[in-house]
Amino acid sequence: MSVLLAAGVLTVTWCLLLVYVARIAQSRGRSIVVWTLIAAGAGVLGTVTGFLLMDKMIGATSEVDPSMLVTAVAIFMPLILLIVPMVVVGSMVQREPIKITAHGSWPVAFLGKGDGSIAVDGGQIRVDMANTTRVLAPQQLQRVEADGECVRLTLADEELVVLPMGKPATPAGRRQQSLVLAKRLRHANSLH
Repeated sequence: MSVLLAAGVLTVTWCLLLVYVARIAQSRGRSIVVWTLIAAGAGVLGTVTGFLLMDKMIGATSEVDPSMLVTAVAIFMPLILLIVPMVVVGSMVQREPIKITAHGSWPVAFLGKGDGSIAVDGGQIRVDMANTTRVLAPQQLQRVEADGECVRLTLADEELVVLPMGKPATPAGRRQQSLVLAKRLRHANSLH
């Protein structure tokens, strides 16, 4: 019974830590599969190492006198060596910069006007919104400014507030998308 309980605790902890790493990877725009596989491998290796250390510390061939403290530490070694490497992998992913996928056409939401897209094609900027398409010359953009999660586009006749809708779909991800989209629009404007 106690072996099943220990196996259950290790399995549930392993699964929860995999979810933790996957969510961090998703929020940073990183490959969920790659990072969860790395974390899974680190957790399995840590657990195996924990069992080997436990056997060395309190096993039949142990040269150490198994006092209560040594026994308590040895019993928790597999759990500790499961958690630590997986949390380290999660921390590594968290420290990575947010990765935005390169877009030819950016899916966006125009505040007050619905969903659409913006594409920079050579010397033109194509704005699709509310079933209409506008092709703008870069000179028509009077001002492009990243404003938090949004990009403000000032044209001669109106101002558009654009919320990028790509991935990662988190506040930090949208802020990064806003910076990249604004930079691309400014770059298109500076070419002409």
